[in-house]
Amino acid sequence: MHFNFYPNFVQFETNAQYPHLLDCYLNHIDELKNYDQIECHVVLYPYSRQLSADNFHFNPYEEYVKDIALHDRSIYLKIGDSGKKLFGIALGLIILLVFLCLKPSEIGSIEAIVSIFGAYTIGKEVWSDLEKWLVNLTHEWKIRFTQLYYNFLLEKNTTLTNYSSFAKFQRYQTAHLLPTLMDYIEQSNSQTLRMAFDGEDIDSIATASRAHILSIHFEPQYLDAFQQKGFLLGVKLSCNRRKLWGLWEKTELFQSLHKGEKGCLDLQQQWIKNAVFYRHTYCWSRFKYFHSSQTLPNENLIDLQTPNSTPQ
Repeated sequence: MHFNFYPNFVQFETNAQYPHLLDCYLNHIDELKNYDQIECHVVLYPYSRQLSADNFHFNPYEEYVKDIALHDRSIYLKIGDSGKKLFGIALGLIILLVFLCLKPSEIGSIEAIVSIFGAYTIGKEVWSDLEKWLVNLTHEWKIRFTQLYYNFLLEKNTTLTNYSSFAKFQRYQTAHLLPTLMDYIEQSNSQTLRMAFDGEDIDSIATASRAHILSIHFEPQYLDAFQQKGFLLGVKLSCNRRKLWGLWEKTELFQSLHKGEKGCLDLQQQWIKNAVFYRHTYCWSRFKYFHSSQTLPNENLIDLQTPNSTPQ
C-alpha cells in the first residue's frame, strides 16, 4: 500500500486556560480522506503510584459507556456478539443435513426439531470457549484469529447526534469527529480508547485541516503527580482501504510518549527513540494476516504541545 507519512498525524494539546485538560486532534485531514476508514487507539498509563485510572477520564467516551452500562440513553449502541449465533446456526444446519441424508421422512418430527434447536443452543454456549481457544492458538501465527476490537456502534442520523455535533463545534470551535465504532477499556492503572472513523465522515469535514476527537481530563489535585512522575501515552493509527469480499488492507503505525520522549517498541520489545513502528496487515472479519513490519527511524507520528512549547 502506498502511504504518505506526514509528521504529527495525532496531536495532543494542553489547554491554555484549563491545564488539566489535554485535547487530542487528528491532523492532515486531506490525506486521511484518501482512506475508507481511519482507526485511532489511545492508551494512557501514569507512572506515579499515587494515580489510578479513576484520576483521569477519556471524555466523552467514558460517559457514553457508563450511560450504556446504566441503561441510560446514549448515542452509542452495544454491539451484540453475532459469532455465537452464527456458530449455533451452523451446528443446527449440520443436524438438519444429517436428518435430510439419513432420515428425510422424520425431518418434521418432534425429535428432529428438538435436535436442531438443541444444536443451535449448545453451539451458542460452546462458541465462547472455542473463540478463546482460537485466539490463544493463533496468537503467534502470521494469520491470527483476533478478539473483537469494538463493542459500541454510533447511532447515526438521529436528532440526538445532530444536536451533539452542533454543540461540540460551539464548545471546541473546530471540527469534531465521532467514531462509528468505539471501545473503551478501563483497567486499574490505565485507560484505553479504540476509535474507528468512517471515510465518509472524514470527507464531510469541508475545509478543516484537523479535527478534535477526544479530551483527557485529569483531576486537578493530581496534576502535579502526573507531571512529575511522567506517563506512557501510546497511539496506534491505522489507515485502511476496503478491498473485495470484505477484505481490508491496513497500514498500522505505532508511537508513544514515554516521560516526554517519543519512540516505539520494536519486534524484540526494545525501546527505540524517535521511531515509529510500521505494520502492513490484511483483515477479513476477525482473521488478520500480518504481512510485514519494520521500525521507521526519525519519524514523528504524535506531538504533545503545552502552552509554552512549540510543535516537535
